[in-house]
Amino acid sequence: MRATMKFGIISEIARNELRIGGIRTKKQVHSRHEQPCAALWLPVYAGRHDRLQCAQSDLTRTHFMRRLYPLLAALPLLLSSMTATAENDRNCRNSNDYSSWLAAFLEEARATGISDRILDSALDGVTPDEKIIRLDRKQHVFSQDFLTFAGRMVNDYRLSHGQKNIRKYADTFARIEQDFGVPAAVISAFWALETDFGANTGDMPTIPSLATLAWDCRRPELFREQLLAALKILDRGDLGIDEMRGAWAGELGQMQFLQSEYVE
Repeated sequence: MRATMKFGIISEIARNELRIGGIRTKKQVHSRHEQPCAALWLPVYAGRHDRLQCAQSDLTRTHFMRRLYPLLAALPLLLSSMTATAENDRNCRNSNDYSSWLAAFLEEARATGISDRILDSALDGVTPDEKIIRLDRKQHVFSQDFLTFAGRMVNDYRLSHGQKNIRKYADTFARIEQDFGVPAAVISAFWALETDFGANTGDMPTIPSLATLAWDCRRPELFREQLLAALKILDRGDLGIDEMRGAWAGELGQMQFLQSEYVE
């Protein structure tokens, strides 16, 4: 149920960060003929015109949040059904021969166009890491109820730094909201929960982790896709093998995206 709890925490952090009062940036300079924007408003630009559009921003946020909160309310049922199989497989035992698995995987990877150069350099000598499997099986958050999890995750540090970052990166958040309709507080909530705003992105080599989890019996389909995507990232030169480091389950960057999300 970790995913269900995570979305609950994100919505709670976002609601708290949306309660910021009196945010003003140097972009919010109104003439005497303009109506002031609401206190919670963050600046956005209207297309290529360097003009602030208070009403459009407010409507964008309102439309987004009206769609977001019903989704968050429905997520516990949806995610519980999606994660039930994975939860039940937590005690599975690996019986597949890794060498045979790797040979089949390499054939599939070549068929997608990944070069032998990358396959050799990335996977040569890689074997399943028992530490990764132990970490996968011992995720203690699965034994916590929502209130316990929330008590740990929604804290003063994340709320205060979320507010500061919304001010600091107001222009960037504004462009994102203009282009995608996602308010700053929602993005900041993900950023806080995943890595404490980039402070804890992880430093484990990604390819061995993904190879282990792709071979492992619990979620092989998910991580096979991520391993293929990671190799594509390497093949096109976006990252080097030594640069591709992150959390034990392979997530990358300050928002902890999976590789397939990055490729898409």
